[in-house]
Amino acid sequence: MNQPIIDIKNVSFQYRESLILKDISLSFQKGGFYILMGPNGGGKTTLLKLIMGLVSPKSGTIRVNGEKPKEMCCTIGYVPQTLFFDSLFPLTVLECVLMGQLSKLSWYGKYPKAVKESALKLLSSLGILGLKNRTIGSLSGGQRQRTLLARALLCDPDILLLDEPTSGLDMEASTFIQNKLQELKGKKTILLVTHSLAEMTSSIDQAICISTTASLIPSNQLCKHYAMGVYHPGVEL
Repeated sequence: MNQPIIDIKNVSFQYRESLILKDISLSFQKGGFYILMGPNGGGKTTLLKLIMGLVSPKSGTIRVNGEKPKEMCCTIGYVPQTLFFDSLFPLTVLECVLMGQLSKLSWYGKYPKAVKESALKLLSSLGILGLKNRTIGSLSGGQRQRTLLARALLCDPDILLLDEPTSGLDMEASTFIQNKLQELKGKKTILLVTHSLAEMTSSIDQAICISTTASLIPSNQLCKHYAMGVYHPGVEL
């Protein structure tokens, strides 16, 4: 088997007196599609932050393409559950997407032509090119999530992390995001935190329950109860 693109070994994480993750060992292969599920507060978002290098483990190691996460952050795209912002701030859709390549912003406040063209192409592929000059605060939830997905993809990342990107969306918007992720399968390594399993089960390579510890869940054991928040972890890792 090839070296995993993400390799997590015996990782624990503690916030003040609370143990969030305990002795987790997981590996993710290049181009794989993985679902992370588990109860609220179980550590799913914390695990994504560890992979991005935003926080450091109390013990254990994490390697992304063989390197420490902070050294590989440019290879990771991230889609949060929600975007916290001042709804009155005049940030346009195009400006938000371009933030996915902030390192390319010149000292005089301009992006290279190729970066802007890539941003416009992504907006077109996600069906929101016509919204490029609209402010983020004026968008619907589905339009906002498409914008955040475009921002995450702008740097052409090897790894795409998504934290409940369809939460609170209507069926049409949720289905659009799910279909787009299926198109990206094999092209990106996808880690998706979600409770919506019914539409995704046939697409994923592995489901993992995160509840302080990590447990692999065979696809033939996934059922609607997981989406209802009823978890039955299998073999602890």
